[in-house]
Amino acid sequence: MSSQDVPVFTGMDDIDKHTLTNQSVKRKGPPICYKPKQPIMEPIPSDGTMKFTVMRQVKESFEQLNILRLQDQLCDVTLITCGVRFPCHRVVLASASPYFNAMFCTGMVECTKKEVEIKQISPEILRIILDFIYTAEINVTELTICNLMEAAMILQMLNITEACTTFLEHQLDPSNCIGIRTFAQAYNCIDLEKRAKRFLLKRFSDVRLGTEFLNISFKELKSIISSEEMTVKCESEVYTAVLNWVAHDVDSRGCLLLQLFDHIRLGSIPPEFIKSQLQSCKILRKVPDKCVEKLNRLFEELKMHKSTAVEPPRVPCEKQVIYCIGGYLNVSVKNVEFYNPQDSQWKRVSDMPHARSGLAACTIQGLVYAVGGRNNSVDNLNEDQRVVDCYNPKNNEWLHVPPMNTARNRVAVAVLDNKMYAAGGSSAAEALRTVECYDPSQRQWTVVANMSHKRIAAGLTVVNRFLYAVGGFDGVTRLNTMEKYYPEENRWISCPPMSTSRSGAGVCSLNFYIYVAGGYDSSTQLSSVERFDTRTERWEFVAPMRYQRSALSLVAANGKLYALGGYGGSRFIEVIESYCPETNQWTDVSHMQSGRSGQGVTLGPLPDFN
Repeated sequence: MSSQDVPVFTGMDDIDKHTLTNQSVKRKGPPICYKPKQPIMEPIPSDGTMKFTVMRQVKESFEQLNILRLQDQLCDVTLITCGVRFPCHRVVLASASPYFNAMFCTGMVECTKKEVEIKQISPEILRIILDFIYTAEINVTELTICNLMEAAMILQMLNITEACTTFLEHQLDPSNCIGIRTFAQAYNCIDLEKRAKRFLLKRFSDVRLGTEFLNISFKELKSIISSEEMTVKCESEVYTAVLNWVAHDVDSRGCLLLQLFDHIRLGSIPPEFIKSQLQSCKILRKVPDKCVEKLNRLFEELKMHKSTAVEPPRVPCEKQVIYCIGGYLNVSVKNVEFYNPQDSQWKRVSDMPHARSGLAACTIQGLVYAVGGRNNSVDNLNEDQRVVDCYNPKNNEWLHVPPMNTARNRVAVAVLDNKMYAAGGSSAAEALRTVECYDPSQRQWTVVANMSHKRIAAGLTVVNRFLYAVGGFDGVTRLNTMEKYYPEENRWISCPPMSTSRSGAGVCSLNFYIYVAGGYDSSTQLSSVERFDTRTERWEFVAPMRYQRSALSLVAANGKLYALGGYGGSRFIEVIESYCPETNQWTDVSHMQSGRSGQGVTLGPLPDFN
């Protein structure tokens, strides 16, 4: 049917006089009344009639009703507030608001009144609401939001409530999220309260710096810092936030500090920070002595590496993903991508400034570091690297940080007390036993005690504030040895050896276990996996991987292990497999965009620069 074959309505008289059939109504010139551009038609019944649903009819009718309202025509009730009069139509009000429906349709005295006084709503807000009733359009601003929400709750107008809620969601900011959450609680806006709380927990590092935070109640503060999902760069931020809250009114809040300590994960704070607080924090001199006693006791237990003192960090509400940085695929590459275990998706982010393989990666306080390695290129510019690059997931940018003191290819890296340790590797074909430590707060590298063995392509991980170096190649032999580092004493001591000598293995810790997967034993790539129980100091084999791999990466996420990349003897492995400790099984979960070996892998925050 062409546009000129659509039946045309020319007013009410035409509808009375004509029966609409599928017979075309021919016309010349424009229609006398509205003709829908694309009428919605149901299947034509056998008698030939057609049913039309004209979507604009209601809108146009209300446009005309609004004109009548503004001209005070056919209005049968006047709403009055603060002396300002608003002529309206009862039927329209009753259809839009359960409040007005009850007022005009249930026998109340207002049913017959020509004038009705509205005492709880200001003229400005009532005008906005009436305009919405007649036009379905509303402007919400920071100046009107509170009164508008209150009026919408009185009139039981859920559409306006939803508009206000959406407005506040878009206004969420570290400086106002506490106030918005309180507002949502007052008006029982459950979804808004949940979103405001989630925003608060995700952005706590910024929220704690605002004036709203200093004025929250003890109960609310305790609820916030007790949350498992709070996202912080370090638990010391939570400690500092609580101390600032106490300092805001130390006379009345000082007695509450000991209770608040029970909700701070003090055992995950670096001992050096606690020591500095005990030495120089003035607030601790104004609170009960038991607070200082608790910190002193904790400091001593952390120095002694008591497992009961060390606490795991919080599980942040922001998603954690697995970064895969650089690596070797016939040549060194500089591309960077991340894998999201929750949806098994890969995404690219900004490339490293320079191509590298044999590098290591780690995450410190939300920033991702790529350390050392070598640029194996077709131009034969094969130089071992001192360089360290830092990736910020917040803006998708790479920055240079101070380089290591020594160039290190096939280096091992781990994080202890918010400091990065780089151990072993090779420099100009020489195997290294040296270790150096980088403090991001000082932007400085410091040489620490040497390992007992030279180690190329070793693994480095942390359990209970001990640094463990596992396996590797000393330039002559593949190693099965392991040693651990005492940061307080700056010395390494030997640990029980592995059952298998291996270099280029994937090494990481999960709970109290150190897992060592794959690697090369001087004759073949390995699929075997063994783990070390740091409590009993015993090794045991667990289920082998599904693929033989050396120069792979192993990372823990969400209670599971993920093995990425590596070389299988004849090809580069692109399959990612995951190990579940509860079932002792490995499962293929995804594929890298391309196989590679010698990449740097670390768990870090999901980029949110978009």
